[in-house]
Order: sequence, then C-alpha cells, then structure tokens
Amino acid sequence: MGREYGSQWLSCTTRHVRIYAAYIDPETNAFDQTQTDKLTLMLDPTEEFVWTDETCQMVYKEFQNLVDHYENK
Repeated sequence: MGREYGSQWLSCTTRHVRIYAAYIDPETNAFDQTQTDKLTLMLDPTEEFVWTDETCQMVYKEFQNLVDHYENK
C-alpha cells in the first residue's frame, strides 16, 4: 500500500499475522489512518490455514491482553 491510503502507515507483518496502526473496516477493508491510536490485527489474510473460531478467539484475546498490558505502561 502506498501513500494514497494516507500518511506513511506503520505495520508489522508476518505471512499469517498482520498488525496495522490504523483502523481497518472489517467489511470493506478500507484503511482509516486518522485513527492511528487503533491497532488492527488481521489473522491469516490469505486463508492459508483453516482456523476454528476457538483458535481465532484465543489469538485475538492474547493480542488484546498484550495491547492492554503495554497501554498501561
């Protein structure tokens, strides 16, 4: 993604997990970089693996725990 999506966006990606410092609409996948105080986690966006709802929730919960922990520092 280039600058057409807003300012230079911050991200951390691996093949199966992507974290963006922006809000990404879950329906349209549109980036809103005016909300850089938000983090968005995209889990396996290429759908390479079959994730159960339970497994996804475990990943999202751990991500939220980490965000909460570092937010309070």
